[in-house]
Amino acid sequence: MDSCVKSGYAVFTADSKLYKLDKTGNDAVEALLRATDTKAGVAVVVEGTIDGDTIKTTKVTEKTQ
Repeated sequence: MDSCVKSGYAVFTADSKLYKLDKTGNDAVEALLRATDTKAGVAVVVEGTIDGDTIKTTKVTEKTQ
């Protein structure tokens, strides 16, 4: 996780696209990862708008099902 904190997080979508998260998204993912009991393969739902290859994030939640 430390290397991702420095470089920033990204999400890989079901349709094989990779999107970087903006600062808001990076902060939200970092908080989510610190709070979750899941140790590997964390799935998330990211809400926001796509701007090129970046998501301007409004909300990040862990996908439990």
